[in-house]
Parts: sequence; C-alpha cells; structure tokens
Amino acid sequence: MQKRIEKVAVLGAGTMGARISAHLANAGVPSYLLDIVPPDADGPARNRLAAAGLEAAVKSKPAAFFKPSLARLVTIGTLKTICRSWPRLTGSSKRWSKTWRSSAGCCAK
Repeated sequence: MQKRIEKVAVLGAGTMGARISAHLANAGVPSYLLDIVPPDADGPARNRLAAAGLEAAVKSKPAAFFKPSLARLVTIGTLKTICRSWPRLTGSSKRWSKTWRSSAGCCAK
C-alpha cells in the first residue's frame, strides 16, 4: 500500500534545510521550514532565521526552486511553533514524544 506524503516539516533552515524545502516544493509537496527562536527575538523577528533561509533559497544561483513562485509551498516557523501546533498540523491528538520535546528544547510539558 502506498501512502502519499502531504506535508513535511524540515528542522533547520540553514543551507541544507532551506534547499530540502525547495526540492519538496519542486515536487509539489508543501513543507514547514523551521528553526530556533533567536534569544533576543520578539514578534516577527522570532522567524528571522527561517525567513533568511527561505530568502537565500529563493535567491540562490543555481536556482533551488524550479520557479520562484513555488516558494509559496514553504511555510516558515519556529520549533516552538511546531510543538504548540502539532495536533492541528498533523490531525493527531498525540503530543510530541518526551524525547523530541527535550531534544527540541521548546515544548512545555
């Protein structure tokens, strides 16, 4: 039985993570590009690392996206966002496992 991948979370918005999200978008798969919250960040600046990774992928030469418009399939966020939104994003009532919560360092118990 084949399962269709509908959404993917990419943890880390550096060179590799941003390009992985771009390749997923090229294949038509939406993704969440997530990174840590910078210690001094507040408001919209909380997503600045993920935003910078996505922007670098859009501007990269050679191009990471087949078409720049495919960047719309990438949603930026933070690891804290995914921890709080896990049930809504996955449709699962299960919480992140204790191992993931502690390794991500972001989820309240």
